[in-house]
Amino acid sequence: MNDPANPSLAPGNDSGATAALAGYDYQLDVSILAALRILFVTKSASRITLEPANADDIEVELEEDDPGHVETQAQLGVGARLIMQVKLRGGDPWSLAAFERLLKHGKRRQPAKDHLADPDVRYLLVTNADVSGAARNLLVADFEERPGHDDFPASLRDILPVAPEGRVAIYASLTPKLVEYEIEHILTAILRVPKDRQGACLAALREEAKGRMRGTSPGVWAYNDLLGTIRGHGGFLASVAELDAFVEPT
Repeated sequence: MNDPANPSLAPGNDSGATAALAGYDYQLDVSILAALRILFVTKSASRITLEPANADDIEVELEEDDPGHVETQAQLGVGARLIMQVKLRGGDPWSLAAFERLLKHGKRRQPAKDHLADPDVRYLLVTNADVSGAARNLLVADFEERPGHDDFPASLRDILPVAPEGRVAIYASLTPKLVEYEIEHILTAILRVPKDRQGACLAALREEAKGRMRGTSPGVWAYNDLLGTIRGHGGFLASVAELDAFVEPT
């Protein structure tokens, strides 16, 4: 998990490039974790889509409120669409004001607040950082969990006028180490990839995700695409009974 996901960037002694590279690695691995969970654990979708940004977005990643290099979408059942933005953040927790700026921000892509004009769209910020103040009312503990309608921050209704309650969430404190642990747990307990082949399997998944994030491969990442990679590394999908008995890592 420590090899750079984008070796074309040479951070050297440039702390800005190092931060951008770390953000890219984080986005890459969160996309893999989301795909594994949604397609194989909860099975609530048959594919996810990684939408690439412009090539220079990795530089813009240093901006405090840039939406991130990649936007991940999943079709959850009939009519429901989940849009995720992934953000590695240093320093202070997310305040409600910072989160509002993120929702409104968009130079090369549609701002999140505009996506939410569609009542069938849900938005999720995935981040390593904590959350403070009224923004804590939006916290969830998984990609697909929906926050409660009570105590929805009133100021968000000013920028999200179309019934936003329950459609805007933050999955916080998902650190890079925790992402690594959860991927390993799914590869072991659900997908039965042998321990000695998990490193190669993860490297292959990273290459597949990277191609989609860069726009060199079709953005859609389907169930059979991932399953083929898993089987190519000695894995197989656990039985329904084993899935029912699956225990989340703590």
